[in-house]
Amino acid sequence: MPKVSVIIPTYNCARYVPEAVESVLHQTYQDYEVIVVDDGSTDNTEKVLQKYRDKIRYIKQKNSGVAAARNTGIREAHGEWVAFLDADDLWLPLKLKIQMEFSDRHPDVDFIYGDASSFNSNGVLTKSMFSERQPHEGNVIKNLLSENFIPILSVIARKKCFEKAGFFKEGMKYSEDYEMWLRVAKFFKFGYITEVVVSYREHEKSASQNFEKMHAAHLDILNAYLKDPRIPYVAAAKIRGFNYFKFGYVCFEKKHKDARKNFFLSILNNPFYLKSWVYLFLSTLPSGIIVFLKKIKK
Repeated sequence: MPKVSVIIPTYNCARYVPEAVESVLHQTYQDYEVIVVDDGSTDNTEKVLQKYRDKIRYIKQKNSGVAAARNTGIREAHGEWVAFLDADDLWLPLKLKIQMEFSDRHPDVDFIYGDASSFNSNGVLTKSMFSERQPHEGNVIKNLLSENFIPILSVIARKKCFEKAGFFKEGMKYSEDYEMWLRVAKFFKFGYITEVVVSYREHEKSASQNFEKMHAAHLDILNAYLKDPRIPYVAAAKIRGFNYFKFGYVCFEKKHKDARKNFFLSILNNPFYLKSWVYLFLSTLPSGIIVFLKKIKK
């Protein structure tokens, strides 16, 4: 029986999925199985994966969404640990080795994640996700309510996490991983490694490009959890305020029209968060002045 089951969901990603598979096969840690779940692809995905048939388990199902594909992989997994990799992303060669060594040192930790970089056709975009989002360990649910700092392609979790907390919520198109981590965090201890072990590929079809829908889904999930009567009203308002600011800042950087609205919503929830006031003011300035101020800041 393999120690780790690596689940790669794919849908019409024949262009990239061989690279994803290769990045797993090139791991220095070798006690794993690879499960590729083809979620009803209509391109030549099955054909490009033919040469890996003796190295992977290929499962094709009716198109049901990425959450359903991951769930199929979890159900089929033989390993004690489950790891995830999307078909257009990559693992670095030491990824599994570093995480399994961490698990040996911390046997009480059931969920391990690591740092991520991103790239596109022009090369590296960001060198470290953790430089922008602070990782946390132990009981992380309060931290997760402020932001999602866990890159799914870096996650390795004991299969019992999903048997206890349930599987990914099928039908969700965005932030299904965030909703899953919140449920797992109720029961299990989290740990992280500081090394960059995975890399996101950003391209025109990647889900991360649709930041508006991702943020809306994130807020829906967040608000559902903040209805818990055990969470004080003031604490919930601060969390909402921070999340509105965060989205407003993304809009501000992208010169998106919703920046001002989100800074305003942030202030309504938490009027004492000074950054929201500053950026609300900046969002009213002409773009030329903002560009000038950014140059001064750099």
